[in-house]
Amino acid sequence: MDTKTVAQCVFIEDKGNGRAPAVPPAMIPNNSNSTRAQSKKNRVFVLREFLLEQYPSQMTEGCSVLDVAGGRGDLSFILRNFGGINSIIADPRTPNFRRLFKSVQFLLNYPEECKLRAEENRPTHQPLARLLMQLQQSTNDANIDAPSYMRIYVDETLVEMLRSVISREEAHLERWDDYWNERRDSIEANSVHYGGTAPRDASSLSERCGNQIRDPRRALEVLLGLDFVCGFHPDQA
Repeated sequence: MDTKTVAQCVFIEDKGNGRAPAVPPAMIPNNSNSTRAQSKKNRVFVLREFLLEQYPSQMTEGCSVLDVAGGRGDLSFILRNFGGINSIIADPRTPNFRRLFKSVQFLLNYPEECKLRAEENRPTHQPLARLLMQLQQSTNDANIDAPSYMRIYVDETLVEMLRSVISREEAHLERWDDYWNERRDSIEANSVHYGGTAPRDASSLSERCGNQIRDPRRALEVLLGLDFVCGFHPDQA
């Protein structure tokens, strides 16, 4: 972790395995009066473009990003699947990618609709459709999966603990283990997931929520190997 990195807060103007049941073509809504392009769901795509434009050396394929207070996980989902960026969510809640997986599956099932929604500067525009078409044009295997996450608060205590273990002295590592396990277990006592309760079966949980980083040494390795840290707060909190 680069301790010389300078924190910066920037306000961005708001520019306005899928198991969903198949929708017969005749039932796809007429798009003539669509307001999809003005949807607030598009804000995360505006942030993605901002990050890629402003931090090109850090936001590259294979780099590691910590998505602080990532909530549902939308930003990490699109960074991972449409750019190859290893974005890890840090949030006390468990993420929920079900809506994004359903949207991707719908667009894959209906390529003509995807093509229509991919066109920019139209009221029917959907950024996800544009990114999906770009991915399909660059590779024959549009593999979409969920990013990893850790249920943790990114606060002053976490930062101080990381500073204390950078030396890699065994005593400090043991303190880290105790800290991580205690905080993780305390947070996990709350079983409520982002967007509802947890799925019953493990396979559905992995698809909907991704892979949780629970081991303290694995978490430490991830945190110390980060290239970039960002936070998405659309309410400017």
